[in-house]
Amino acid sequence: MSKQNKKVHIYLPFFLICFAFLVIVARLYSLQIIEHEEFKQQVSKSQVKKIDILPERGIIYDRNLEKLAINIPSYSLYAYPKKISHPEEVAGELSSILGMKKSWLVKQLKKEKVFLWLERKLPLIEKEMI
Repeated sequence: MSKQNKKVHIYLPFFLICFAFLVIVARLYSLQIIEHEEFKQQVSKSQVKKIDILPERGIIYDRNLEKLAINIPSYSLYAYPKKISHPEEVAGELSSILGMKKSWLVKQLKKEKVFLWLERKLPLIEKEMI
């Protein structure tokens, strides 16, 4: 083999590897920089939002098929006092619906608590009015 031939055998694989590396880098640049918005939109379309749905508790029967325990829907009313900017207005509206004293509701809504229960086992009619 001549010197010229040996150089070709050495440099050719080197240049092929460099060329392949450049092609890969160019493709990665294209995918990550140029086309990333398109892929971002495709991913957002294909994402699934998981929502846990809790089943209702069943009716409990005794051995004679008489109901021992049944489901009765009930509702609760709570507030985040720190997020309420006008407690007097809110208390006025709620007191007329719930039949509570406005002064007590104002006092409760002005507390420095993060979370506050106002009413438990609220009837469906009052819940819908709120």
